[in-house]
Amino acid sequence: MKALKVLFAVVALIVSNSAFAQFSNTGTNNGNRSTSSNNRNNYSTNGPTYKGFVEGGYTFGSWGHGSVMTSHGCQINKHVFVGGGTGAKFIDGQVFVPVYGDFRVNFLKSDITPFFGTKVGYSIHSAGGFMFEPAVGVRFGFTDSFAMNFSVGCEFQNAKVTHYYYGYHETGRENVGGFMLKLGFEF
Repeated sequence: MKALKVLFAVVALIVSNSAFAQFSNTGTNNGNRSTSSNNRNNYSTNGPTYKGFVEGGYTFGSWGHGSVMTSHGCQINKHVFVGGGTGAKFIDGQVFVPVYGDFRVNFLKSDITPFFGTKVGYSIHSAGGFMFEPAVGVRFGFTDSFAMNFSVGCEFQNAKVTHYYYGYHETGRENVGGFMLKLGFEF
C-alpha cells in the first residue's frame, strides 16, 4: 500500500510539472499564435518540444487487467516522439509499476492521423518482469496543445505466477498480457 501511495505521488508530481511546462510553452511563434491545422499538433516549427501522454486501458486475456500509464519526452518533429514513462498495472489484485521507454510515429501531418507506438521496459514488483507493448491507433488533434488517441495492440508482460492444483501449487514465469485497448490524452 505504501508503494501505491508513492506511485500516485510521483505521477501527480510528473503531471503537475508537465502542465506547468505546457503552459510556459504555449506554442507561439514570435508572439503570434498559429491557427493552421498543420500546426495544431503541439509541434514547434523551430525544433523538438516537450510532449506528455496519459493513457488508461484494459488488457483482455486469461489475466485480464486494467492499467494507467503516463509518458513524457520529446516530440522530435511532426512525426516522431521519444520518451519514457511509468504507471500502474492492476494484475490479479496486485499493483505492478512499469518503467519503460516510449516511441511513437505519426504517419500524417494532419489533425487526424494513424500512428504506431511501442513501450519497452520492466515492471517493478516481486513477480514483475520484462514488458513490451506494440500498438497502432488513431490520433485526434483538437487544439495546439491537446489531442486524444485510441489504440489497440498486444501486451507482453512477463510475471512470476502461481497455479494451485488440488492441494499443491506450481510457480513459474509466464506472459500475463493479451489484447489491449487504450484511450489516451496528449498535452
